[in-house]
Amino acid sequence: MIDTLKTLAQSHGDKLAMVSMDSTRTLQADLAKFRSDRDMQLSDYQKWIFDEIHRFDSPAHMRSVIIVAVSRPFYARVTWHVGNKQYQAFSGVAADTDKASDYITTDVQAAGYKINKETRLPLKSLAVQSGLAQYGRNNIAYVDGMGSAAALLAFSTDIPWDDATWHEPVFSPTCDGCDICLSLCPTNAIVADNPLIDSHNCLTRLNQLDDDFPDWVSPTAHHSTYYCLLCQARCPMNKGQEVIDISFDQAETARILAGRPYDDVSDELASKIALLTGLGKLDTVPRNLRVLFDAMDKGHVPKL
Repeated sequence: MIDTLKTLAQSHGDKLAMVSMDSTRTLQADLAKFRSDRDMQLSDYQKWIFDEIHRFDSPAHMRSVIIVAVSRPFYARVTWHVGNKQYQAFSGVAADTDKASDYITTDVQAAGYKINKETRLPLKSLAVQSGLAQYGRNNIAYVDGMGSAAALLAFSTDIPWDDATWHEPVFSPTCDGCDICLSLCPTNAIVADNPLIDSHNCLTRLNQLDDDFPDWVSPTAHHSTYYCLLCQARCPMNKGQEVIDISFDQAETARILAGRPYDDVSDELASKIALLTGLGKLDTVPRNLRVLFDAMDKGHVPKL
């Protein structure tokens, strides 16, 4: 069954691995110990993820977990229009995870097995310890051939599985002697010789907060609507990944700056909103764009 699923995923440009439910219980214990041992080193945000976000409550009859890396473009070069001004910046690109969910669910059910989508398992840990990915220095999971241009999904199933590939966390040898991401991080959130980033300082997190940006964040740090791409853009493991271009005209830009909900927009604009990471989900996007545009008015030129 696993070979059939891997072939199916590959036909869609994706990659797939499977682990036993016993391995998820081992991971649960390992993460609890990690959380306890590093309590004083973790930020409140990281503690919140460990304590409130991660859940290991799959249905009792499930015997395995499928992890899928769904391919997507690496990032988008985005052009915004405000009045007679044009602003060019960047954005992460969302993967078509619904498509992957459909073909995986259909195939597993056709084979006579049960399947349940899991939304709160620690996906990066599962991907890395299943052999599907490796950690980078920036604590992001990199999939061979896909780099970090992948979205991770998980499904519990009652397919019997005996792990042969489950292993301790692996860090990519590409990171040995390389400090590109560390040197490019605009808020010094990547710390040498630490498997976790300083999430308190991470620009991706700051882009999600309702408060104004802290004074210590340089205006030149801003380059994206939400997702910070600087620690990934020049990573050797992302070399050759697809980059796309997208443009918002003056009316579309004005509508984005007006904020959510977007239930009144055209189908064309709705598709653009769905394409860019965070655009249709975060109430902070208009603020982020205004801060970015203001910095660009003062001479800042976003670069990756």
